[in-house]
Amino acid sequence: MAQKTTYWYIEPITDLTNEALAAALAALGQASVAETTIVVQGIEKRVYDVSHQFVTKLARSTTHCTTYRVYVREGNGAPRLWNLANKQVHKGRKSKKYRDAAKQLAEREARKHT
Repeated sequence: MAQKTTYWYIEPITDLTNEALAAALAALGQASVAETTIVVQGIEKRVYDVSHQFVTKLARSTTHCTTYRVYVREGNGAPRLWNLANKQVHKGRKSKKYRDAAKQLAEREARKHT
């Protein structure tokens, strides 16, 4: 069985986001190739065709004040909205250092309320 290809799209919501995405893609040499349109639930949307790596890099970025939507399409299926807020980057076990810090914080909070 052939593996499905996954396509990633970013829809800029504001003009500022559109400019920031175009600049970032231009720096990678992909700006002219990346612009396309998709149809989501009967509505045509202007989007950038990007890689999953670009989507995760943008999601992790704290320097950009950007507003955007991410869509994903698997194989020949219909594009669907991708919910970045509910996706965890790392699902591994939390480190001992993190668990200890969380425990200390919970203890401090408990002492404040008593």
